[in-house]
Amino acid sequence: MIASPAPAFFETHPRGHVNLMTDTVIANLDINDLRAITRHLVSMTPLNAASFCAAARARLKQTATKATPLSDSSQLFVVDAEAESSEPGPALAPLLARARAYFGSGLGFESLKLLEDVVNATADHEWKPEGAMADSLALVDADISQAIQSCTDALGSGAMEDRTSARLILDGLFDALTSCRIAVEGWGGEFPFDRGLGNLNYLRNTLTV
Repeated sequence: MIASPAPAFFETHPRGHVNLMTDTVIANLDINDLRAITRHLVSMTPLNAASFCAAARARLKQTATKATPLSDSSQLFVVDAEAESSEPGPALAPLLARARAYFGSGLGFESLKLLEDVVNATADHEWKPEGAMADSLALVDADISQAIQSCTDALGSGAMEDRTSARLILDGLFDALTSCRIAVEGWGGEFPFDRGLGNLNYLRNTLTV
């Protein structure tokens, strides 16, 4: 069955126009084809990349209020009683995907709020040094570092003008990371977010309010 044209991208009409046939193609393309075409268009000129990120930021800000809040952090990680270790839960991948969309489009500070939830949830668990949990936490550490870079870029470009709010977000993540490190070291584990904490401390030390 042919899908109907996609719903409006923005609540107010953006500049330009997507005709019916083009919209029908967008609505019916396989997701992998759509990604390939998008990457091709974005790579053609720097202006395309900038326009794409601007549109992504607008869309993410528009849908932020509609996104399902993380009401139960217990679904980020789950305990495998048989293995005597925690494992990634069903809520982790969707949350990380949204965080990556945020920092990838320039919304680094928004992504840190999501990643702070992951750090806080991590503090409640124990895991083996190798396995799915350790691998997932290594990815989260990399995500934190990339989000910090996105924050640095936003501050440098002037896109983030409210430096007081920026400081509060950074301090919140710092507190979460510090508490997590204490909890992990308490059961003899290896703190998984060293790289992220190091990058965070550098930005906190250079940020003036």
